[in-house]
Amino acid sequence: MNYFKIITELTSFCNFNCKYCYQDEIRKNLKLKFIDKEKYKNIISKLFSSKMIKSRCLLLTWRGEALLHPDFRELLAFVFQKDSESSDPSFVGINTNCFALDDKLSSKIVLDLQKKDESCVFEMVFSLDAFERNSFKLLKGCDERERVYENVKIFTKKLLKNDIRNTVLRYQYLINRESYSEAEQFYDFWKKWFENFGIIPSLYFDYQDKIDIPDSDDRFRIFFHRTDISDSTEKNYADDLHNQLRTKYDNSNDDSFSILEDEIQNRQSFCQEPFETVSVGIDGKVSLCCKDIYEELIIGNVFQDEIDDILMSEKAVEIRKNFQQGKACEKYELCRNCGK
Repeated sequence: MNYFKIITELTSFCNFNCKYCYQDEIRKNLKLKFIDKEKYKNIISKLFSSKMIKSRCLLLTWRGEALLHPDFRELLAFVFQKDSESSDPSFVGINTNCFALDDKLSSKIVLDLQKKDESCVFEMVFSLDAFERNSFKLLKGCDERERVYENVKIFTKKLLKNDIRNTVLRYQYLINRESYSEAEQFYDFWKKWFENFGIIPSLYFDYQDKIDIPDSDDRFRIFFHRTDISDSTEKNYADDLHNQLRTKYDNSNDDSFSILEDEIQNRQSFCQEPFETVSVGIDGKVSLCCKDIYEELIIGNVFQDEIDDILMSEKAVEIRKNFQQGKACEKYELCRNCGK
């Protein structure tokens, strides 16, 4: 068994209050804090020494806004350093609300990207999720639309100026009841903005869990993402809207569509999270699901045991067995309320 997606957490705190996120529950049930930088380095070192984690896809974001960590840049540089010492294929990703991604931090991140190993693919997902100011306030819980969009432009320009390769920027827009009417405006806005640099951004629908090395024409991706909603009626409605929009733009990336559809059909009957994904929290707790905010699928603590021993622990084996036998929804409230 080779896990390929590893989610780590620099903080469980986020300064936004997005309507579709579970930060409200996190605030009720978890202590809001930043991980000590030496403890995080310890986690990364253990992950990179694992024999079970191959073709590594390492995400620096879980339940909070990673860029708010006071030592974010040092920790990102450490991840790149450990990556350069490894022979495994690698992918490093960050999902951000872009609030902290100002000119100063953008310059520092770009400098780190210039130093990283060329074989490492880096992806930054800009969680924009809305277009007009009022929609942004409704969905994101704050009035920071102008700041966020300006920060994204600043970072993109710096990346272009320095010609950073093996880097993907994903401009994310969530498709749901509140946002659907402005989706085409979002696409047109970024398409027109990129024309200033002679670039035609790629258009993607939904997410692909794979490590792909981008070519020069596919580094900038407008990404329409279907919203994960536990309410089945709202979920079906959001899925319908997503499919309607995809039909309008169905003139590129046909292969990715077919891969996605196959994956969704498989996951409806058999969720792959406990077999593919490992999430490590700021307290060292290891979970087999990235949505495990109530810690139902905790299988150990990386500060107490080796990661490979945790992944093959009695509890980990039991959880995977329950999923294989189709008992996940019976056993775990997390799975019963999952929006996938």
